[in-house]
Amino acid sequence: NYLLDAFKYHDVGDDNTAESNAHTALQNSRETRIAGSQANNGANIFQSVANITASGGYTAEEHGVSSAESAGVMLDRNLVPNAPALITNDVIECTYELTVSAEA
Repeated sequence: NYLLDAFKYHDVGDDNTAESNAHTALQNSRETRIAGSQANNGANIFQSVANITASGGYTAEEHGVSSAESAGVMLDRNLVPNAPALITNDVIECTYELTVSAEA
């Protein structure tokens, strides 16, 4: 079991394979995971934001949030809408929001 605050490590990759619950990691990670800042962005919305600097040229097709800088557990993998083409040293801001229902 993990507390939400463990899920702060962001990564991007260049694979556009459809999202699946079976994915436990990005399909083709391109960067080292970066720790994001975390906040409660409104009523029951967990938010984590990270700025990732591209180490080379690629299209940022996928984004993931995980519990550790390497390995760990991936909370979610998602495809990036209107995926941007990056060149070396471009910075992409990754924002992840998760709505969590209040306990009854």
